[in-house]
Amino acid sequence: MKKMLKKTGVAVLSMAMLLSMGAMTAATASAAGESITVGAGTGLTAGDKVCVYKVATKTASGWAWDKTEYGTAVGADFAAISNYDSSQIKAVAEKLARTVSGTPTATGVVDHAINVEEGYYLVTSAPKAAGLVAQPMLIEVKAGTAHSITNVKTSPLNLTKVITKVENKTDKVATGGKSAEASKGETIHYVITAQIPSYSPDATAIQDFVLTDVCDNTLAIDATTITARIQNNAGVSVTLNADAVSDVTATTFKVTVKGNDTTDTDVKDNGGNDLVVEYDAVLGENPTISRGLGAGTSVEDTKRADANKNDVELTYGNNYSTGGGSDTDGDGDIDEDDEQPKLKDFADVYTSLLKINKTLDGTTAGAGDAAFALYADKACTTVVRDAIETDANGMVAFNGLSSGTYYLKETKTPANFKTAAVAEVVLKVDDTKSVYVAPANFTAMTTGGFKTTIDNPSLETLPATGGIGTYLFTIGGAAIVLLAGVLFVFYMKKRETEE
Repeated sequence: MKKMLKKTGVAVLSMAMLLSMGAMTAATASAAGESITVGAGTGLTAGDKVCVYKVATKTASGWAWDKTEYGTAVGADFAAISNYDSSQIKAVAEKLARTVSGTPTATGVVDHAINVEEGYYLVTSAPKAAGLVAQPMLIEVKAGTAHSITNVKTSPLNLTKVITKVENKTDKVATGGKSAEASKGETIHYVITAQIPSYSPDATAIQDFVLTDVCDNTLAIDATTITARIQNNAGVSVTLNADAVSDVTATTFKVTVKGNDTTDTDVKDNGGNDLVVEYDAVLGENPTISRGLGAGTSVEDTKRADANKNDVELTYGNNYSTGGGSDTDGDGDIDEDDEQPKLKDFADVYTSLLKINKTLDGTTAGAGDAAFALYADKACTTVVRDAIETDANGMVAFNGLSSGTYYLKETKTPANFKTAAVAEVVLKVDDTKSVYVAPANFTAMTTGGFKTTIDNPSLETLPATGGIGTYLFTIGGAAIVLLAGVLFVFYMKKRETEE
């Protein structure tokens, strides 16, 4: 692969070296003269526009850039490029795509040959499929050869939303960051990354690149923590102006990168770079309690049935040549009937509940009869949840709990009933950190969370102080003592007589 650019016998340096979703189907190319044919395939449709830009010419000593700015943009000459690996070649094509300007050397459509002369060409196309971007290709055309591009690929833009921390710790975050568990009141940190598409330099109708974040009302977005920046592959970033963040509420906000702007933070100047958005949200007082896995295979369906949901949607133009929308319904114009590209992702929060059913000698307790609190230590000195009294149904519920070891203590007991012993409760999650496992002596509830019954047996009945029972015991005891004394005197007199 590394020698492909060195050898004139190599026909195609293409985006086979690019990240991809699938190869395009081969098309029959013209057999006369030099030409390039882009075949229809994944993400591309017959009739899609193809633009061809000549970027280098063969000389007596080798290949040379047609314009000095091409070499400047790429940062290398062909001697260096000949040793590049696939990821570096990909970067060359993308840099050239953002550098070439003016009228293309030639244009055409998918599945039709485009006549060219010997040289190196940058080939671009505009897929119609929402969420796909056709990667620019660097093609070597040898004299007298027709080239059919059979391994060009399209790739989805990179939109990801992950959770990186809960309360500034990572131990409650699932691998990959698609889910995490938290207790109510805890802060969850989200990171959204979206790749900005590369457009032709002469595109004039580039649409805005817009992220819209929406979460359930069980989560509260902290507006003061929202940051947005554009970051390149080297990690160098530029912070967006404050007005890039808009429509902020407790459950939603937008971040917009302008399609065309006078600053260096617009879409056109940042093709291939990432928009990175970070913010915090707090799990509320009445979160959704997790019951388990949802069904299905789509992005929406694979969310857990009872997650505290947090979604992001990306809208953007996907026509490489214009930067605008695409005629997805094939009626010849771009209007509201055309489904323009939208990408979605999510990262969800899970939490659980512990419920205690309080009984007194097997009879349901009443409102305020008993109370329980949760502690972090067996000595019950570090409070996790303050004491809660039983309701009219004898229930106490601690909602919004993440995994951990808790100590359940009865802090109020009805008179004449024994106080329950402090109980250790170990709440666990499965390997995905999104499905809770029932603690010992607890059972799962269909509404989510876990339930147990704690019964208080009555104390043994003792006579009341000063009551009739006390007098009876006193008189009986005195009689026994008196009888014992009489018997002792009688015994002593009898003994004296016998002596």
